[in-house]
Amino acid sequence: MQKSISRRLGYLHDSQDAVATVGRWLQTGGPVGDLLCGDDEALQILKNIAPVAPEAVLSKIEQAIAGTDGPIVLDPRRAGRWQIAVILKSLAYDPQLFDRAAIALAKLVASEAANENQNSVEGLFEELFHLYLSGTQASPAQRRQLVESMFARTDFEGKSCGEIAVAALLKSQMFSSTSSFDFGARPRDFGWHPSTHSNIWSWFSEAIDLAVKLGLEPTQRLAMRRMLGGALRGILDIEACLDSIEAAVAEFLKDGEWSEAWLTVGSAMRFDQAEWRPAVQQRVLNLEARLRPTDPLNLARVYVIEARGSGYSLVDAEEDGTDSPSAAWERLKVKVEELGQELATLPDVLSSFLPEVMVERQAPGAFEFGRGLANSGAGRSEIWDQFRRVLDGLPVGRRNASVMGGFISVIAKDDSELAATLLEASMEDHAILPHFVYLQGVAGIDSAAIGRLRQLIRDHKLEAHNLYALANGHVASAPQSDLCDLLRDIATLEHGTDTAIEILQMAIFCHKSDSVETDSRLFDLGNQLLMQADYGRDGGMREYRTQETKKACYAGPRGEAGAAELCRHMFALIDKRTVYSFQLDHVIDALFEVQPTVTLDELLLTNIEDVDHPIFGNSPMSGQGPLGKVDDAVLWAWADVDPAVRYPILSRTLDLFAGERYGDDKGLSDTFVEAIERAPDRAAFLDNFGGLLSPSGWSGNLSAILDRRAEFLMPLLEHSDPAVVGWATEERNAPGLPEAI
Repeated sequence: MQKSISRRLGYLHDSQDAVATVGRWLQTGGPVGDLLCGDDEALQILKNIAPVAPEAVLSKIEQAIAGTDGPIVLDPRRAGRWQIAVILKSLAYDPQLFDRAAIALAKLVASEAANENQNSVEGLFEELFHLYLSGTQASPAQRRQLVESMFARTDFEGKSCGEIAVAALLKSQMFSSTSSFDFGARPRDFGWHPSTHSNIWSWFSEAIDLAVKLGLEPTQRLAMRRMLGGALRGILDIEACLDSIEAAVAEFLKDGEWSEAWLTVGSAMRFDQAEWRPAVQQRVLNLEARLRPTDPLNLARVYVIEARGSGYSLVDAEEDGTDSPSAAWERLKVKVEELGQELATLPDVLSSFLPEVMVERQAPGAFEFGRGLANSGAGRSEIWDQFRRVLDGLPVGRRNASVMGGFISVIAKDDSELAATLLEASMEDHAILPHFVYLQGVAGIDSAAIGRLRQLIRDHKLEAHNLYALANGHVASAPQSDLCDLLRDIATLEHGTDTAIEILQMAIFCHKSDSVETDSRLFDLGNQLLMQADYGRDGGMREYRTQETKKACYAGPRGEAGAAELCRHMFALIDKRTVYSFQLDHVIDALFEVQPTVTLDELLLTNIEDVDHPIFGNSPMSGQGPLGKVDDAVLWAWADVDPAVRYPILSRTLDLFAGERYGDDKGLSDTFVEAIERAPDRAAFLDNFGGLLSPSGWSGNLSAILDRRAEFLMPLLEHSDPAVVGWATEERNAPGLPEAI
């Protein structure tokens, strides 16, 4: 009742009686007098009445945050915290309340852990400082002034919130909002927005100037440098902002090269400059020249760690105008290898750079950089030992061995003896061991490599997830007999069967792509692994690769016996309730694709009397029965072997309606209609379709679905066979169906 009243009360902000009522409600002992004691409904009441007395509600929230129970209010795990943040965002619309509401919201943000992804309110706070869809009428100057003041706050972590706000001020593209802009009956819009181009130019110029000003403080300089450097792309085309940008470049270049800004400027030149005025193009070109790094360490950071995508931002276009991503990426790879060769001659620089690149989770050029080191002519064993020392000194969860991968891939080709020595020593190295499978993979999988991997499995030094790195093209050239032995060993590990199947599928795929014949022993092993697989585990890529393995192992005459065995295994799993029938959709689809007749025999003739077996049901995800993807010609050829028996069996699992999802029917299934005509005993065939007009699952209006399905049966009322007419009539008049429609 209170919630309903509060909703209506929230539209009466012009009524003094309503304002007085809200004041009483906010007192201690009122419905929302204590935010900490209030549940979600109490906070919803607070949200409803906030438009009536915004200042009083804001004061109540401020008092709660500042009180002895403030940590509880700010707790990121508190369920009602989001509601308080939404209220504060709405209160910040009024310029007179903006500073207080934004600071209160900032305190909620400051209480969150870095990269908080559960119930985070950072996005609401950030929106207050956007050029568009901010949800506040506070002027740009007022917002900038508040941002600057946050860096001087001592009552909470204002600096981190200030950095979020600066980044929001510099945002120039892809604005959106998660907020509702309604606030009772008070007139509201999306907040202040620029009415002229001059407003936009001023917004960004002042934001850049603020970032530079804040960067004069040594403790904030690095953050401002990084933030502004990454934000320039959407601003560079504004000629009125170039003075501020040039001043920022001059200031931050005092600290040395500014690679973030160079990357951003280069990206803008690559993708955007065709639309720039000539004067803008020239000034930005001059900026790029000033920003281009020359220091070897910075060059390595830029090309090896910061490189993203195709490398368009880092390499010049070909002189002939070729501008394809693949060509640019190839040029980038050459450049990175050259840097590797150069840094190998600069030991101090290399010593500084390796810890950076080997701790970076994403370093797109690391592999090619490692190749360059290997081709530099420097002592390879010494460099490998340097890798090992660096890796050992890094946090375990943040070690990136890609540089080592590129390095060993080169050595394996031109000095196999050294590669073998380094890899065998790594089998006893605790720092390298977690990356051994990857390193061995890029070095090549031959008999010796498989021997090493099998030894590590026997020594219990590898787990199944470690070996997943082999489920790629590295296994293409592996000796197939040795690969069989390795896969058997992997299958003995916990969850190892799934890993072995994925590696096998990739090996078969590579053989096919390279026109290499796959050894029959691998197909036989595949059947064994598929019989051992855990079909109750979910997983998109795992499921796909399992399905592809079935298609490969059971294709042609050699696969008939294995397919039949797997079908029987599927029945056993369902009967034991180890898995549900819908979890086997991908299994059955693959079997029907490669061995349709065998699969029909095993699935439909094994338990003829068990008409309610789950295998005959529909998939709850797609609404289709297991025969939905079987070619009609195959079905008729199979059924016509013994029509009197097999057509009634087919009817247990044929789809009555055409459509890929429940409630998305397109009419009667063409297969169903043709089966009626082919069945020798139509009454027996239709007997299993009784009661199927009502779906077992649907979305949307059930009455509309039933009405549509009833209409689909109309043509059958004119059929020449009375049995068909009688069945259609009975279905349309099934008990309860007319009332439901």
